[in-house]
Amino acid sequence: MKELPLSSSVLIVGAGAHVPYKFPTSQQLTNLIKKIYKDRTRITIINRNINGNSEQSSVLRYKHELCTIARTLGIIKPSERPASPNDYDIRLGSSLDEFLKSFCESQVYSIDSYLSQISGNKSDEHLLIKSDWGRLLVAYLISQHERQMPFGTQEFDWIQFLIDRYIKNNLQSFFKSPPKIITFNYDRYLERCIFKHLTEFHRKSEQEAKVLVDSLPILHVYGRLGCYTKWDVSDEREFFLEAKNNIQVIGENRSQSSLDDTSTTIRQWIGTSDCQKVYFLGYGFDSLNNSLLMKGLPTDWHAFVEVFTTNVGLKESDKSFIIKNLGFQPKYISGNRQHSEVHTINLLKELEPLEKPKTIPQRAGNIN
Repeated sequence: MKELPLSSSVLIVGAGAHVPYKFPTSQQLTNLIKKIYKDRTRITIINRNINGNSEQSSVLRYKHELCTIARTLGIIKPSERPASPNDYDIRLGSSLDEFLKSFCESQVYSIDSYLSQISGNKSDEHLLIKSDWGRLLVAYLISQHERQMPFGTQEFDWIQFLIDRYIKNNLQSFFKSPPKIITFNYDRYLERCIFKHLTEFHRKSEQEAKVLVDSLPILHVYGRLGCYTKWDVSDEREFFLEAKNNIQVIGENRSQSSLDDTSTTIRQWIGTSDCQKVYFLGYGFDSLNNSLLMKGLPTDWHAFVEVFTTNVGLKESDKSFIIKNLGFQPKYISGNRQHSEVHTINLLKELEPLEKPKTIPQRAGNIN
């Protein structure tokens, strides 16, 4: 049978797909925020002598750096009548603690869900400040993971596999007909990997490489930290200001038109006869994300599309919940013991390569 073009596949990427690269899942990000809140010590940006055990020191350092960044961004306004020389620093620490307390006590699973509920009310200054803290915290923690080790030293996994199989020896054909990628992640690791492959292996100039990467149909549903060409932060204020402003939150007026455009793009990518296969990679099937992803698609959109998913860490109750909420059963989500754990690289490399012909009938036309 004739191989499928790469462009007939849509990859839906969740946080789990970047776990092999040491990025946190939504739950791990939530747990990290809780660890920061557990230390009830009020700190100021002048408290530079951080002692104690390594975990406590790390938490205090996070709070110290967050307050330092927030100061440069002006997340809260200085008091017109400061009570002391350190008044602004103390108020920053208190404001951060107030946000952390509110998030932890909300009992929600993810920072995205929390921000979606508190954002959009421009008349409530306290909520606006919490929204700014939330976006800054996400940008800060994700950037910490981006830079936790020298770029390129991460272990070989699915992104390197895609580069090795489809780009390394087929550069022109790949960029002529690439797969479509919908990602719910804020990090820029995927784009950075392709960019550096082009400059260091194919000897493209940075400008040439950027043009190629920018041509790829990669959709960051909730925005990304910034441009993948800027990796080493030389100007922290500029980086975090851009990152905070790039993060999109459902409920905010300034993001609503962008999210509507996102839904339209998703319908165009999944809801046409060009789409043959859809891959859920490390996707948690969160109801908030599902509603955005499925917006405008008919309930039977999957009838002529093969749908696959990774299933690492899912219990039977999780699988039943996913099937119920999707309205159908994607392949590898059942309790088939033969594929008890399907990782992203396992799915793309061995089980369902992008070019592998699908086994269900072709639909006649668009499903919109």
